[in-house]
Amino acid sequence: MVPEVRINRQPYVLFSLKDSSYPSLSNLNNKKVTVLIGGSKCPCGDEFNNVIRIPVSDHIVGLRMLVNRRVDLVSGPGIRLIETAKKIGVHSEFSKPLIYERRDVWLWSSKAEKSKGSFVEKFNHAINSEYFSELMQENLSSESMMLLKEFK
Repeated sequence: MVPEVRINRQPYVLFSLKDSSYPSLSNLNNKKVTVLIGGSKCPCGDEFNNVIRIPVSDHIVGLRMLVNRRVDLVSGPGIRLIETAKKIGVHSEFSKPLIYERRDVWLWSSKAEKSKGSFVEKFNHAINSEYFSELMQENLSSESMMLLKEFK
């Protein structure tokens, strides 16, 4: 597999409750942070050496644990966390997201794919079209759109 087209730049974030906001990554010692089972076990890096990672099966579990004060922070892809929190009706309880990493999201293709050039060209054209922008605006919250625009 080879990366073909960079789709967007996905911010990975930490959410806390509004009344216990963490303004920077430097003050997370001994804080309980959810991480997705089977994920990258991030947040990673020196500033996360002293956090207590709590594995969860999905982001809904992590968000509910946060609301019930069983953990201090929830980690994961910003857009997925925002949209999931809205879906279960808890997004208004969270502080502003604290971004700990940015990852590119890519369209991948098989090395053996013979006609990939025309597909990649069409895909690239599609994601840069006004129609794609409209689809994103229709299906993503304003908070998710702000995260995408900020880190494109």
